[in-house]
Amino acid sequence: MRLLTQWFSRAADRLERVRFIEDALLTHRYARYAFFRLRYFFGISVAEAVVHIIEFTILAFIFTRQTLILAILMRVIGNLGSAWWWGVLEGMRGEIRALRREHKSYRIDTVASKWLCLAVMVAALLMAGSVGWIVFDTSRPMRGFTVFHLFVLAIAVQLALSILSRTYHSIVYAVRRVYRPFLAILGVRMFAFVGTVAFWPLFGHWSFPLMLLATSGFASGLTFHYVRRMYRTLGLKPLHIRFNGSSLRLLRLLARRETALAGFAYVVLRLDTLIILLLFPRASSNPSTYNLFLFFYLISPLVHSAYGWAHLFYFDLKRLETGLLINLKRDFERFVRRLAWWVGSLFGVVACLIGTLLVGRNLGMLYLLLMLFFLCRSRLAFSQIRFFAEHRYGTLIALGGALIVAVAYAQAALPNQAQRFGFYTVALTVVMLATAPIAVIASGRRPDRGMLSLLDWMTTVRALDGRVRIRGVRFARNATDFQIAQVVRRIEQGTKRLGAVTRIGRGRVAWFETGSGAPSDESLIIWSGGLIRSVNKTEAAP
Repeated sequence: MRLLTQWFSRAADRLERVRFIEDALLTHRYARYAFFRLRYFFGISVAEAVVHIIEFTILAFIFTRQTLILAILMRVIGNLGSAWWWGVLEGMRGEIRALRREHKSYRIDTVASKWLCLAVMVAALLMAGSVGWIVFDTSRPMRGFTVFHLFVLAIAVQLALSILSRTYHSIVYAVRRVYRPFLAILGVRMFAFVGTVAFWPLFGHWSFPLMLLATSGFASGLTFHYVRRMYRTLGLKPLHIRFNGSSLRLLRLLARRETALAGFAYVVLRLDTLIILLLFPRASSNPSTYNLFLFFYLISPLVHSAYGWAHLFYFDLKRLETGLLINLKRDFERFVRRLAWWVGSLFGVVACLIGTLLVGRNLGMLYLLLMLFFLCRSRLAFSQIRFFAEHRYGTLIALGGALIVAVAYAQAALPNQAQRFGFYTVALTVVMLATAPIAVIASGRRPDRGMLSLLDWMTTVRALDGRVRIRGVRFARNATDFQIAQVVRRIEQGTKRLGAVTRIGRGRVAWFETGSGAPSDESLIIWSGGLIRSVNKTEAAP
């Protein structure tokens, strides 16, 4: 009994330290909630920047200048591949959220197993392609297996394990956050560096890519451990991955329009590091260009943090999707937009300090450009993650396309590297300013028809022209939530082209009709299997 009391006491202490979005919305203590969300983020970002500089020093010692640039690009491409897969998984997360809303949690394991099977196949194809290229390259005359080949293999393994772990993580993350201790997050960042130093006397240049392989396994293992604990807490069924003759058909999921757009949109959201590096196409042959190229690569973790912070609020944006919370959501979004300026200022100052230490001299106008870049990038980040959460992928891709066009123009028209970065910063500022009217226009759109919240449903009815027929049904008291959800789904399918459905309380459902062809009262009773006790209808004018 004493052990049980101690466990409850520790659980109560943990809950006391946790800050929930509901508390912030109802008490307007947004700053307290934001500090809770970002309390580890800044420390981890600075630690990543330090480890990144040390990692670059090791790479510069191992590789020649030209091979070093190839290794850097491989690193960036691996990160973009991981971002693409996280965007692709939005389809799975959406399916799981829909099943939870419809009280069909028993089907989550089927959806999750399907996507895990797809993740295994994608990871296997990635590894097959990487190993095939390494075998081909090393089989050529006067070529052998080098440290660079092992580095490429380590990046491929890291991406393959990331695909698997992100899929497993997203199963739970669709409905619940997965908490990990600060030391566990920081330990992953430090593992490769400490291991490289420890094993350098034994393996020399080979120790760094070997430790990248070990770090990939360590990070994925921690992710599986903490996700599995939450998986059991939610009471989800164990997952079973089965391969058969039809498994290859799962690859068609990647060709779905929504899936393809989501993956591409999230890659565009994280293109900054690659775009900045592309500003310096001849870095390997021009010393001055090479130095500026290295400077921006060394501060790339801060660039990543300048837009990665907004991802911490993605889960909150998904929870506030319902129209009943629209006013509270707007207050929350206004606060986060103000917070973006503070986050951008902080990372801008840190970038200027690191730049001064690395270059060893006054950077002049580059200080102003860096501060403007981080301020605008941080502010743009929240708008982008908001667009992604609202599935406005076309808007995200268009904004990213505008930045790519700006980079192409800068490379063609501006000979000076600082001028190119300045032009890109101005383009980023223009894109950031353009997100405000885009968000206003999108917020004024009528909600999609289908199963709506009561507030969205009433808003939709008021926006209609002409008279409409409103119908409602009352269910029997013994009808379960699952049974009501099935009948509501059938009504939604039967009236989708005519109106929209909403649920009022536990036992009532209402919808509107604007034309003929609506289901009869007898059809409704048949669809419900006798669970509907009464059907009402009324005419309403605008």
